[in-house]
Amino acid sequence: MKLIFEFARIAAFCFVGEVCHLVLPLPIPASVYGLMLLLAALRFGVVKLEQVRTAALFLTGIF
Repeated sequence: MKLIFEFARIAAFCFVGEVCHLVLPLPIPASVYGLMLLLAALRFGVVKLEQVRTAALFLTGIF
């Protein structure tokens, strides 16, 4: 169940990145927006690393 919530957190940042890509007129891919937002959330303590670590390791292992 923990893994599902971690995927949901990451997917939420990806979705917000897609919205930013649609709204902002910059030539930056939506995935980069999502990564920057997730990095900012991790940096400012909004999201703890333990809340996304397992899913992130799984996703990077696939690629």
